[in-house]
Amino acid sequence: MNRPAAHPARWLPAAAYAALALVSLVRPALVPGVFGGAAPTAAARSEIRAVYAGTSVGLAASLVAALRTLRAFDALPTSGV
Repeated sequence: MNRPAAHPARWLPAAAYAALALVSLVRPALVPGVFGGAAPTAAARSEIRAVYAGTSVGLAASLVAALRTLRAFDALPTSGV
């Protein structure tokens, strides 16, 4: 039986956003470094934590919730039509 929500590739974006959130919380100075920027002050690093980590956690949670809903629909019996 085809279970689209169970495919591992469906979970990759949520994992990527969760990883970005973790990096943003633990090493916030790395985030602007990817784009050639810097976060030299504590205020800049706090802003990165707030924006990048907060947004990424929200996106990852939304994707996980959507996939869990899709899994619930996958579990419903079908009439075979």
